[in-house]
Amino acid sequence: SCVVCHGKGATGRIGPRVAGNAILANDQVFRKTVHEGRHMMPPLKVALTEQQIADILAWLRTLP
Repeated sequence: SCVVCHGKGATGRIGPRVAGNAILANDQVFRKTVHEGRHMMPPLKVALTEQQIADILAWLRTLP
């Protein structure tokens, strides 16, 4: 679950704050990060469908 590292409301915890993060403005970079992972974040390409990633991105864009 993303919340373990990114916190409730994507405000950051072990992982960085994603809410309001510049990565949300670039679909390609966001998807690549989710697919391949980054630093301590594991790759999630096999864990999430493209639709799930799109839904997460859409939700994150609603956060302040």
